[in-house]
Amino acid sequence: MLKQINSKRQGNVGIARAILWYTEHGYIISLPLTDSQPYDLIVDIDSVLKRIQVKTATTKRNNSFVVHLRSMSNVKGSKLRIRFLSENDADFVFIATEKDNYIIPIKILVGMSMVTLSSKYDEYKITAGSKE
Repeated sequence: MLKQINSKRQGNVGIARAILWYTEHGYIISLPLTDSQPYDLIVDIDSVLKRIQVKTATTKRNNSFVVHLRSMSNVKGSKLRIRFLSENDADFVFIATEKDNYIIPIKILVGMSMVTLSSKYDEYKITAGSKE
Protein backbone atom coordinates (compact mmCIF):
# COMPACT_ATOMS: atom_id res chain seq x y z
CA MET A 1 0.00 0.00 0.00
CA LEU A 2 1.28 3.46 -0.90
CA LYS A 3 0.78 5.62 2.15
CA GLN A 4 1.71 9.23 2.74
CA ILE A 5 5.52 9.30 2.83
CA ASN A 6 8.04 11.91 1.76
CA SER A 7 8.25 12.53 -1.98
CA LYS A 8 11.70 10.94 -2.42
CA ARG A 9 10.58 7.66 -0.85
CA GLN A 10 7.29 7.82 -2.73
CA GLY A 11 9.30 8.11 -5.96
CA ASN A 12 11.42 5.13 -4.96
CA VAL A 13 8.29 3.03 -4.44
CA GLY A 14 7.02 3.99 -7.89
CA ILE A 15 10.32 3.12 -9.56
CA ALA A 16 10.41 -0.21 -7.73
CA ARG A 17 6.88 -1.01 -8.94
CA ALA A 18 7.80 -0.11 -12.52
CA ILE A 19 10.96 -2.24 -12.41
CA LEU A 20 8.96 -5.14 -10.98
CA TRP A 21 6.26 -4.92 -13.65
CA TYR A 22 8.65 -4.64 -16.61
CA THR A 23 10.91 -7.38 -15.22
CA GLU A 24 7.98 -9.75 -14.62
CA HIS A 25 6.99 -9.24 -18.25
CA GLY A 26 10.44 -10.14 -19.56
CA TYR A 27 11.77 -6.72 -20.49
CA ILE A 28 15.34 -5.56 -19.91
CA ILE A 29 15.63 -2.55 -17.59
CA SER A 30 18.43 0.03 -17.55
CA LEU A 31 18.82 2.64 -14.84
CA PRO A 32 20.37 6.05 -15.54
CA LEU A 33 23.51 6.80 -13.50
CA THR A 34 22.23 10.19 -12.29
CA ASP A 35 18.90 11.88 -11.76
CA SER A 36 19.61 14.81 -14.09
CA GLN A 37 17.61 13.39 -17.02
CA PRO A 38 13.83 13.76 -17.31
CA TYR A 39 13.17 9.99 -17.31
CA ASP A 40 13.63 7.35 -14.61
CA LEU A 41 14.13 4.10 -16.54
CA ILE A 42 15.07 2.81 -19.95
CA VAL A 43 13.21 -0.31 -21.02
CA ASP A 44 14.19 -2.53 -23.94
CA ILE A 45 10.88 -3.45 -25.58
CA ASP A 46 11.47 -5.80 -28.50
CA SER A 47 14.93 -4.27 -29.18
CA VAL A 48 13.56 -0.71 -29.06
CA LEU A 49 14.66 1.45 -26.12
CA LYS A 50 11.85 3.38 -24.43
CA ARG A 51 12.33 6.14 -21.85
CA ILE A 52 9.99 5.83 -18.88
CA GLN A 53 9.06 8.62 -16.46
CA VAL A 54 7.65 7.18 -13.22
CA LYS A 55 5.00 8.92 -11.12
CA THR A 56 3.16 7.78 -8.01
CA ALA A 57 -0.24 8.76 -6.68
CA THR A 58 -1.38 8.58 -3.07
CA THR A 59 -4.22 11.12 -2.91
CA LYS A 60 -7.74 10.76 -4.25
CA ARG A 61 -10.31 13.20 -5.54
CA ASN A 62 -13.86 11.95 -6.11
CA ASN A 63 -12.67 8.35 -5.55
CA SER A 64 -10.00 8.59 -8.31
CA PHE A 65 -6.26 8.95 -7.81
CA VAL A 66 -4.68 12.29 -8.64
CA VAL A 67 -1.19 12.37 -10.16
CA HIS A 68 0.91 15.52 -10.17
CA LEU A 69 2.85 15.64 -13.43
CA ARG A 70 5.21 18.45 -12.55
CA SER A 71 8.64 18.17 -10.98
CA MET A 72 9.93 20.72 -8.51
CA SER A 73 13.51 21.36 -7.48
CA ASN A 74 15.56 24.08 -5.83
CA VAL A 75 18.01 25.88 -8.07
CA LYS A 76 20.94 27.75 -6.49
CA GLY A 77 19.62 29.15 -3.29
CA SER A 78 15.93 29.38 -2.73
CA LYS A 79 14.63 29.59 -6.30
CA LEU A 80 12.06 26.91 -6.97
CA ARG A 81 12.12 25.39 -10.45
CA ILE A 82 8.87 23.83 -11.68
CA ARG A 83 9.08 21.60 -14.72
CA PHE A 84 6.19 20.14 -16.71
CA LEU A 85 6.22 17.08 -18.97
CA SER A 86 7.39 17.46 -22.56
CA GLU A 87 7.25 14.95 -25.41
CA ASN A 88 11.06 15.18 -25.50
CA ASP A 89 11.32 13.94 -21.89
CA ALA A 90 10.18 10.33 -22.23
CA ASP A 91 8.08 7.95 -24.28
CA PHE A 92 5.76 6.71 -21.53
CA VAL A 93 4.69 7.63 -18.02
CA PHE A 94 4.38 4.69 -15.63
CA ILE A 95 1.95 5.64 -12.84
CA ALA A 96 1.82 3.58 -9.64
CA THR A 97 -1.13 3.76 -7.25
CA GLU A 98 -1.89 1.60 -4.23
CA LYS A 99 -4.35 -0.40 -6.35
CA ASP A 100 -3.34 -0.29 -10.02
CA ASN A 101 -0.56 0.78 -12.34
CA TYR A 102 -0.87 2.64 -15.63
CA ILE A 103 1.40 3.04 -18.66
CA ILE A 104 0.34 6.16 -20.57
CA PRO A 105 2.06 7.57 -23.69
CA ILE A 106 3.60 10.89 -22.65
CA LYS A 107 2.03 12.74 -25.60
CA ILE A 108 -1.38 12.29 -23.93
CA LEU A 109 -0.21 14.05 -20.74
CA VAL A 110 1.85 16.92 -22.18
CA GLY A 111 0.60 20.32 -21.04
CA MET A 112 -1.19 18.97 -17.98
CA SER A 113 -0.07 19.82 -14.45
CA MET A 114 -1.99 16.88 -13.00
CA VAL A 115 -4.24 14.06 -14.11
CA THR A 116 -7.13 12.37 -12.34
CA LEU A 117 -7.11 8.64 -13.10
CA SER A 118 -10.80 8.34 -13.91
CA SER A 119 -12.34 5.73 -16.20
CA LYS A 120 -11.07 7.87 -19.12
CA TYR A 121 -7.64 6.28 -18.51
CA ASP A 122 -8.79 2.67 -18.01
CA GLU A 123 -7.33 1.62 -21.38
CA TYR A 124 -3.86 2.38 -19.96
CA LYS A 125 -4.38 0.38 -16.75
CA ILE A 126 -2.07 -2.60 -16.53
CA THR A 127 -2.75 -5.75 -14.60
CA ALA A 128 -0.93 -9.01 -14.03
CA GLY A 129 -0.50 -10.84 -17.29
CA SER A 130 -1.03 -7.82 -19.55
CA LYS A 131 1.84 -6.76 -21.79
CA GLU A 132 2.63 -3.26 -23.10
